[in-house]
Amino acid sequence: MAAISETVRVKVRFSEVDPIRMVWHGNYIKYLEDAREAFG
Repeated sequence: MAAISETVRVKVRFSEVDPIRMVWHGNYIKYLEDAREAFG
């Protein structure tokens, strides 16, 4: 069976980072959902 892959680029928004510009781990689920929607 052939492997299925997809690449989705996500722009991290200002509201998703803390004062030291690190993405809060709770936002990862949003990125996963964006990728799922892009996959179709």
